[in-house]
Amino acid sequence: MEQQLYSACSKGNFEEVRQYLITNPQIDINWQDDCGWTFLYVSCFKGYLEIVKLLLSDERIDVNRGNSKGQTPFFIACAEEHIGVVKLLLSDERVDINQGNESGNTALWFASYWGRLNL
Repeated sequence: MEQQLYSACSKGNFEEVRQYLITNPQIDINWQDDCGWTFLYVSCFKGYLEIVKLLLSDERIDVNRGNSKGQTPFFIACAEEHIGVVKLLLSDERVDINQGNESGNTALWFASYWGRLNL
């Protein structure tokens, strides 16, 4: 079940994601694949704003759960320059913008270092 929801998030299929969440309330919303990617993480990576909004509406979501390298959904949204997703995450008080990856680098450090000036 989690693999199917992950696939829908990865492909940007909003309606399929919405249906999975409605019909499977017991699903582990913080499930991670082998690389530590969650539903929220892959949606932020791809820039699927509406799916990110939908996932954030679930109170069980761990918005700061990092992947196997410690990169959070906020970190990857900044890295991929998905401005709408970054703004949405910044408006969510649960998001820790200072959480670093396994090297201790934050999203702000990454954006500055790599010249992500649009952020």
